[in-house]
Amino acid sequence: MKQRSAKKEKEMAERRTLVKALIDAHLWECQIAVVLQRAMILQSLDRGESECERITDGVLGCTHEPSGIHELRKRSAGGSLTLLANLLPACSHCNQWVESEPEIAHSLGLVCRPGDPTWFMLGADRGGF
Repeated sequence: MKQRSAKKEKEMAERRTLVKALIDAHLWECQIAVVLQRAMILQSLDRGESECERITDGVLGCTHEPSGIHELRKRSAGGSLTLLANLLPACSHCNQWVESEPEIAHSLGLVCRPGDPTWFMLGADRGGF
């Protein structure tokens, strides 16, 4: 089994501290569902029914209890593991919805890609918290 470098171990300790702070501040709920619910309201007002139905699929299975952290800019793309702006508490169902609907998720700000205004701000080299 691979061992983590000292630098990665320090980063993971900072991440655990961040998750504990979110829980202690009672901010530990699925934030993807919050974004999807707002988008559903806006889509239904605009009568974008087909996209609204696809968004509803994400919300209906939401447990509202996060099972982990969703990274707007993935760590594989150089995203920060400790920068709060890059992290959203999420249930696995909503996180899977983001993976299965990447274009809609990107349009809702749940995915950060190269060229987006926030790309550099969410990088691992930006520090933490």
